[in-house]
Amino acid sequence: MLRKSPRVDDGVAPSYADTLKHARNLQRKARRDHEYVAPTIAQLSTVMSEGLPEAIDDMRAYFADRLQAFQERVRGGSTDMWQAFWRTTKPQTENICRNRLVDYISGQLPPSIRFEPEMHMPGQKRADIAAIRNTIGLPVEIKGQWHPAMWTAPMDQLDALYTRDWHAQGRGVYVVLWFGLGVRMPAEPGGAARPTTPEALQEMLISQIPVERRAQIDVYVVDLSRPS
Repeated sequence: MLRKSPRVDDGVAPSYADTLKHARNLQRKARRDHEYVAPTIAQLSTVMSEGLPEAIDDMRAYFADRLQAFQERVRGGSTDMWQAFWRTTKPQTENICRNRLVDYISGQLPPSIRFEPEMHMPGQKRADIAAIRNTIGLPVEIKGQWHPAMWTAPMDQLDALYTRDWHAQGRGVYVVLWFGLGVRMPAEPGGAARPTTPEALQEMLISQIPVERRAQIDVYVVDLSRPS
């Protein structure tokens, strides 16, 4: 059984108890004031006006918002946008799918933000996409669900090769393109059953990222399957 810690003013005469309580409150306020870091003018402006990303984590949120808008249009639009990612009964190649995704998202961006395919990274490597503004460079790795490295790419490729670029500040985004149960998928390394929905695949991919890196690496599964 846990024992209650003694209070500083236990056993203190009532005439001094209020003084001690007041001193403790002043100490807590001083600590809060000391630890407080005021936001910059740029950060305040971004929050107040829903403006452009001023930091790498702003760019992560910005990219997630654009990706969500793309997903909603693919699944809910009236133009059958999903067809651009298929060639009759088979998915387009991974590069074509990536480029069409970039084309859509880039069309929604202000001039100061660029989504560049094949951005150069350390060690002569290239990320699929980088979301760039000023000194911010968020690497994005994209895989079709059929890619042999689909399960391992978040750590072996994105984290090991791209997030260490100084523009990325340890952050990165991993996107898998989901085309449905009729398209092949490599076996999960641990022997788990094949996921049957995009949501299940996303959860499985996140679970394979070390806990200490999950706050810096985002995982999304974009549903490009044919409507049933």
